[in-house]
Amino acid sequence: QCQLMDMLFPGSLPLKRVKFATNLEHEYIQNFKLLQAAFKKLGVDKVAPVDRLVKGRFQDNFEFIQWFKKFFDVNYDGSEYDAFEMRGCINMGSGGSKAPVGEGFAAIQRGAGQRGGGRGAVQEPPRRAPPVQNGTRTS
Repeated sequence: QCQLMDMLFPGSLPLKRVKFATNLEHEYIQNFKLLQAAFKKLGVDKVAPVDRLVKGRFQDNFEFIQWFKKFFDVNYDGSEYDAFEMRGCINMGSGGSKAPVGEGFAAIQRGAGQRGGGRGAVQEPPRRAPPVQNGTRTS
């Protein structure tokens, strides 16, 4: 969700501090705190129930991801985003040597191709409008 938040609102949280390959509860907590700080920075009223989410109970995580999906759908503007490149070419999870390495969402949108789309350096994405909650902008 941290990377999706960065996709929606570039710079809303420090991706360099997100732990992408984690199996440890304290690292999950750190990631959820970064997400919560991004919500607060953007004026999003939702409180991520960190203590419940890190326990991995299906119902708690399912409810939060349902809310986040609605939040994402309302705020996503359809722009390209190369997730792999934005996280510094770090693979996600601990899927082993045969796990796929992605070019990110942008590669899917453009039908695969060169990593980074041959653009060279990552360009600063344009600023976006404040988040929408319950059908209205928050600021």
